[in-house]
Amino acid sequence: MQDTAAVRLACVVLLLTASVTSCAFSTLGRDLQELEGWGVIRGTLDPPATSDRPILVAAFQTDESQPWAVDHVHAYDYLSGPREFALVVPEGEYFLWASEDPDRNGEMRPGERYALHPEPVSVGPELPEPHVALELDHVFTGHEPEFENRIVEEQLIAAGEVASLDDPRFQPENARTHFWHPLEALEHGAVGVFYLEEYDPQRTPVLFVHGILGTASDFAWLTEHLSPERHQFWVAQYPSALPLDITAETFAFLVSELHAFHRYEQLCVVAHSMGGLVARRMMDHIGTGVPVTGLATIASPLEGVGTARVGARWAPVAAPSWVDVAPGSAFLESLYDTPLDPTTHYRMLFTYLPGRSGDGVVQTASQLREEAQREAGRIRGIRDTHTGVLANEATLESLTDFLERCGR
Repeated sequence: MQDTAAVRLACVVLLLTASVTSCAFSTLGRDLQELEGWGVIRGTLDPPATSDRPILVAAFQTDESQPWAVDHVHAYDYLSGPREFALVVPEGEYFLWASEDPDRNGEMRPGERYALHPEPVSVGPELPEPHVALELDHVFTGHEPEFENRIVEEQLIAAGEVASLDDPRFQPENARTHFWHPLEALEHGAVGVFYLEEYDPQRTPVLFVHGILGTASDFAWLTEHLSPERHQFWVAQYPSALPLDITAETFAFLVSELHAFHRYEQLCVVAHSMGGLVARRMMDHIGTGVPVTGLATIASPLEGVGTARVGARWAPVAAPSWVDVAPGSAFLESLYDTPLDPTTHYRMLFTYLPGRSGDGVVQTASQLREEAQREAGRIRGIRDTHTGVLANEATLESLTDFLERCGR
């Protein structure tokens, strides 16, 4: 028999309850309409970034007659390897700036090469996605007009901010609020990769990725019980109504940026539920040279959830993530087009309940997608509910072993 979805990935059940008001759909619709006006400026660098000479690229708005007089930095990308840069910005016109940053402090120093695109780049829903080639053909002397570097302060998305899982931004009630109001999540600084403690170069980072209507606090029990002696814990936080590919690409850039700063030698990723789809697609977007050595998915709907199709079709406003999680979606059909790097250890944990075809939310068959099984080094079934698995001793045991293999 087919399970009735109860929570999280079956959030379309909320359509049948008074808890989802027309106001919530209206808010989501307005946010999605505004976000449709956003775009991505992509481009290449010559010479490309390397681990020894990372490059900072920024999009900013300013007075055209004084391109160094920066009014507002809207986005930046930090590259430590040969990949395209990508800058997500609202509709408008932007100047682009790039500079070598070998000391990783975000400041230009004499002798470092830089580029300043001479013409503004236009971004808008009716415009083609801009692609820019930047040449670092200038050398900073220290006598140029001063560039006030405010990139970090201006960012809406966190990259390495230290926070506690008790932070209000990570509380369950905000997950629901930010689902229906994703722009509020950006405005409140509730999107990005957060550290649970200051970075330690002696320990391997572990990035936890939550699922739909989830938050970083979902991993409180696991982070409390996993050994911190060899690992340090990072958490991803995002509004889970947005398109999964955009979320995955955002985290790929953040992981690449953090690698440019820290040059960590291993990164382990642990993802629950829909977070497994985000994490798997993130692997496709991560550039060469970023060492993601392990991926573990827990109760992930790798073939989708049927109730998501209902929400995507009949809701007054369809959350893009519902469309992506619906079985047969373009996102799911392309999820395994790019094989996982064979050096990445993949651990698949699936959940089940006796007498049921799944864990109360996701069918076991969806969790055991054939392509994923072929990639997995180890597969383990855990008898528990969809969310109960995150506080299960068997999960702890399996992840402890996974982290030992990932961090070698």
